[in-house]
Amino acid sequence: MSTKHGPRPKSFDDRYMPVPESGCWLWLGGTSDRGYGMLMINRKHLLAHRYSFEQARGPIPSGMCVCHKCDTPRCVNPAHLFLGTIGDNNRDTVQKKRHFAQQKTHCAQGHELTPENTQLWRGHRRCRICRTAWSLKVEQRKTKLRREAKNREH
Repeated sequence: MSTKHGPRPKSFDDRYMPVPESGCWLWLGGTSDRGYGMLMINRKHLLAHRYSFEQARGPIPSGMCVCHKCDTPRCVNPAHLFLGTIGDNNRDTVQKKRHFAQQKTHCAQGHELTPENTQLWRGHRRCRICRTAWSLKVEQRKTKLRREAKNREH
């Protein structure tokens, strides 16, 4: 059946597919650039997993994220979803080794991030080769400034 504006949209329950092995309900509709299910209700774009959570458990408090236990962005199974802060979600991502920075194998200059060439600084990994080069440049700049100051004195 169709409406005067085209075919009637499918119901939410017709837009996901249960996967028995994992228990996930995979969203079959459109997705965001990060792989999360998207739907439109009353001309408003919504994330499918947030919509599913709200339908099953009620409103999402302001500032809260709906996180996935299963780590599957397309999953809309309310049993796989839980509320957390942005910090909770970030810690969960790091703990499960899904954070984008943990996937990097080389620094911006192309040096391999091996255990020997990587140092942890304030919770971040950084390349020892690049750090040493940067420190050397800073020391050279300081030396040059000291020399120029000394020459001005004489």
